[in-house]
Amino acid sequence: MLKFLLRACLRSAIVVASMLAITAIAVAQHSMQDHAVPPGSLGSSARDQVLAQASPQAPSQSAMPMMNGMGQGDMHAPLIITLRSGIAGGRMVYIGVGGEIDEQVNPTLQVHEGETVQINLINGEGAEHDIVLDQYAARSGRVQAKGASTSLVFTADKTGEFFYFCTFPGHREAGMEGRLRVLPGARTAPPAVAQDISRDPTDLSAPLRGRLPQVVRVDLATIELKGQLADKTSYDFWTFNGKVPGPFVRVRVGDTVEVHMKNDPSSVMFHSVDFHGAIGPGGGASSPRPPQAKRRS
Repeated sequence: MLKFLLRACLRSAIVVASMLAITAIAVAQHSMQDHAVPPGSLGSSARDQVLAQASPQAPSQSAMPMMNGMGQGDMHAPLIITLRSGIAGGRMVYIGVGGEIDEQVNPTLQVHEGETVQINLINGEGAEHDIVLDQYAARSGRVQAKGASTSLVFTADKTGEFFYFCTFPGHREAGMEGRLRVLPGARTAPPAVAQDISRDPTDLSAPLRGRLPQVVRVDLATIELKGQLADKTSYDFWTFNGKVPGPFVRVRVGDTVEVHMKNDPSSVMFHSVDFHGAIGPGGGASSPRPPQAKRRS
């Protein structure tokens, strides 16, 4: 009798477990159907989105802490000057790195009133150094090994000439001293790049179509201009009508050509024009040699 009861209980437990398992499978299938995507519509972007939702999200940029002095879009970014320690002429010195002071020994650092200045110091030879500006109460950290670097930052609110130097005993006396020159007023904008005076290759006179010979007048002005070269450097050009090359003159056989040339009042040199093979005094070259602001034909 006891065995019969145990068998009945065991059968009941198996039935209940089976029903629970079937229910769990049905729930899982229902959940998968709710989130199913039509075939072919799950592209790489959708898969990436699913993976991203399943992965821990990185903090947003606004939540990320920012380092001091590194504001985004700061219009008052510091003027950065870099020096390295070294030996020159048997002395311990600062040596300029980059820009106009590159490789200069104890260079004079020139800044303008009101500028924020950052001076970087790189240890170039392995001895321990720092850099100090007493007048601005600005002091860098110490660099103790070759290749180590430090910096100081200050606002140039006092004009004049001041000394920067190393405070380690004997280093200033051994040569580690330079000048900082603070000029009054704001820094002026850099000079504009010279103008492009090259002539547009499509700047051509219209074709001549079956007309009779006639008198054609050509006006030329010799103008001296500073123009821009391909590498953005400038060059003093002597131009006809302010462009290089000069104007394209189109005439036909039998035309009479009158060339009127004027030297621009701003020109420093005398200029002439020559038409090879032209009929005229000296081949058209010797006669039109006007002085400044004079016209010849």
